[in-house]
Amino acid sequence: MAMQAQTGIIIEFPASHAAERRVSRERYGRSGLRGLRLTRRGRFVVWAFAIVLSVIVGAMLGGVAAAGEAPEGIPVTVHSVEQGETLWALASGINPGKDNRDVVFEIMRLNGMSDGSLKAGQTLLLPSY
Repeated sequence: MAMQAQTGIIIEFPASHAAERRVSRERYGRSGLRGLRLTRRGRFVVWAFAIVLSVIVGAMLGGVAAAGEAPEGIPVTVHSVEQGETLWALASGINPGKDNRDVVFEIMRLNGMSDGSLKAGQTLLLPSY
């Protein structure tokens, strides 16, 4: 249905709601996105979202793979700490050719220690090299 105003401009009104939907489908396609164009900022946002999503998924899948790996077996000996012993002295006696800092760190890791303090009678797992 078309109306002509007194100024000579033709204004078209759809005859019904169904006709309006038909015009919309013709103009924009079935999904309504056929004529959609992204600006430079829009493309950047889409790429950034895709990258962030892939990093999150990769981190989740990578964490699962790392958690499923078996830990490396280290042969150990059980040692009871005597009065006056230190981790440094124990480390130098275990492997004289290796850097004592690495051995001390390994002893602390094996025993779940947060600091290097020892108590007489404490039982430690020491690596056997």
